[in-house]
Amino acid sequence: PTQVYTYEGPESGVGSKWLWTSEKMGKGWLQITESDVEKGIKYLLFIDMDQRQSTINGAINYASSADGLTVVWSDQGEVGNNFNERWMTVLIKFMLGKEMKSGLEKLKLTTEKH
Repeated sequence: PTQVYTYEGPESGVGSKWLWTSEKMGKGWLQITESDVEKGIKYLLFIDMDQRQSTINGAINYASSADGLTVVWSDQGEVGNNFNERWMTVLIKFMLGKEMKSGLEKLKLTTEKH
């Protein structure tokens, strides 16, 4: 309930940026770095949870096939050898996993309507 969203840059495509702040989830942003109508998008995700910060490179790739549309959503980041940072990846994976699942379900519903 304390989460606040704002947007910067163009309405869509490269440079579009989604920012948030929240008491529970910290603050952060996601910015589109590449956009291709035929292939998908790439983005940079920054999460700031007090003393823990993470930068993640992500992509949502898609391709048409005889069976429909194949969508692959992936995230990748570097944590080094720091034990605490490695442990944080488990939490981020859990948090982002729920968001990814929800986003893919919404995408499926949207595309099935058209």
